[in-house]
Parts: sequence; C-alpha cells; structure tokens
Amino acid sequence: MFNAEQMMYASVSSGYKSGGFRLGSLRINAALYVYDYSDMQVLVLYLHNVNLPVEEIINVDEPEVKGFELESTWLATDALTLMLNYSYVDGGYTSFCCTINTISGDSEPQDLSGNPLTQAPKDKFSLTQVTAGTPLL
Repeated sequence: MFNAEQMMYASVSSGYKSGGFRLGSLRINAALYVYDYSDMQVLVLYLHNVNLPVEEIINVDEPEVKGFELESTWLATDALTLMLNYSYVDGGYTSFCCTINTISGDSEPQDLSGNPLTQAPKDKFSLTQVTAGTPLL
C-alpha cells in the first residue's frame, strides 16, 4: 500500500473561536535618568537683620538626582482619551555645606548634605481624561 516515497497525514479537532474586543490604541513611554550636576544653585531662606525673611542663592557642590517616569495614553474611543503619568525622583544633596540658618536662631554654619532635593517630590501621579471637543493645552 504505502512505501517510503508516500506520506499520509490526518487531523481531527474541535473548538471555537472566541469573540474579542479592541482595547483602542495604547501608547506607553518610559524613561530612566541620572542627573550629574556640579554647582547647582538653590534658594535658601534666612532672616535679614531687621527680621525679614530673604531668599539667598547658594551653590550646592554635588547634588545627586536619579529616577524614572512612566507615561501612557489610551485612545479608548473616538471621543475619549485617558492619560496616566507617574514619576519617581530620588534626589538629594551629597555635598551641601555650609549655609547659615538664621530662621531657627542658630547662626552657626550647617552641613545640609544628605537632605532631599528641594521642590522635587519623590512621587508624582496624574490621570487626565480628554473627551472629544476638549482642546489639549
């Protein structure tokens, strides 16, 4: 019947093709970063000789900043877009000496090394909904 030059193949199967739905267009961006500053300038508050708070610009020798950001945009429908953003910052002053904190009444120079970066929250999160007809600024 069959010889070495012939081949036979058979298959039997049953199943179903599941329904599905489309999740719309989804975009995800991610970034890792490390900033290497030298002589970064920051504002430090001190009391003037007439007890008025004054900001002074001070050079920070070695701040260290690293972190990551995630951003996603989902076009859920033709009329609805959702945007989600998350940011994590690990920043601090590795060498920051020697400012004078007159606010606390201490007139001795202070070593602020190891303090977290000013005006840089560790975590930031935002969720935005845009509907059709809403302009993006």
